Amino acid sequence: MAFRIPGESAAQSRFRQRMERAQQAQEEQEKRRHEAIARQIELREHQEETRRWKERMTFDLYLMAGMILDILIDQRDRNTPKTPDEQWNDLFCEAIRLIPEAKMFLEEMSIEIIDGGK
Repeated sequence: MAFRIPGESAAQSRFRQRMERAQQAQEEQEKRRHEAIARQIELREHQEETRRWKERMTFDLYLMAGMILDILIDQRDRNTPKTPDEQWNDLFCEAIRLIPEAKMFLEEMSIEIIDGGK
């Protein structure tokens, strides 16, 4: 003859509830861990994107500095006085004044590209 232990179903019920709570707690931990990992991945992707953008902008500035220097050299050459007695015009003077600055900017940008922003 089988007999029933008093409180057995209540104990089983409590055990099942504890198991469910433990499972929910574990699922919450997994969810938080997953969210933390997703945030880290997103942060790294953002940092990589920012790094690539900075490299691209630095290279574009380098190219523009080269173009500016070429324009100034061309401006100087087109407006160079033909004789020693000829008056210097404003475009020639401006080119002569700005060429060293343009060369320095081009050099700074090339160093920035080589160093990689270190």
